Amino acid sequence: MASFTDADIPDLTGKVIAITGGLTTSRLLASHNATLILLCRDPSKTTTATTTLKQTLPQNHAPISTIPCDLSSLPSVRLAASTLRSQTKQLDILICNAGIMSFTPGLTSSGHEKHMCVNHLGHALLINLLLPLLSASHDPRIISLTSKMAFYYAPSSGIEFEGLKSE
Repeated sequence: MASFTDADIPDLTGKVIAITGGLTTSRLLASHNATLILLCRDPSKTTTATTTLKQTLPQNHAPISTIPCDLSSLPSVRLAASTLRSQTKQLDILICNAGIMSFTPGLTSSGHEKHMCVNHLGHALLINLLLPLLSASHDPRIISLTSKMAFYYAPSSGIEFEGLKSE
């Protein structure tokens, strides 16, 4: 099996990357000169994370900006995508990394099961809304990450699609 290290990441000067979640990934990309747009749910955690991130980088690092984006709220995702599109005319890479794993069932404000909304629907909407901007890039990428948690906690009978708007 091949191994991958941060030394394998090329110089990303001139690349604009939007990312949901993933402080370590953000740090690695920023250390390779990427312009980052962090799409984050919690403003106070975002401020702390951004400050920490910038302290690990040289003074002349590429720009790092943040946009509020709560993946459990489809209106928030729409606003984040609109804000991103108004702030930049370039998006080369979208990394969909954020996710939740909670043992407490619940619904979002839009009535969707919270795991399905945060882990899937929110990212699907974000991708859809940012596709025109990504398509304008010379070499666009969409990277969608997940964890193995679904294998451990998924219902043995499979996804109950008719119950996605329920607890």
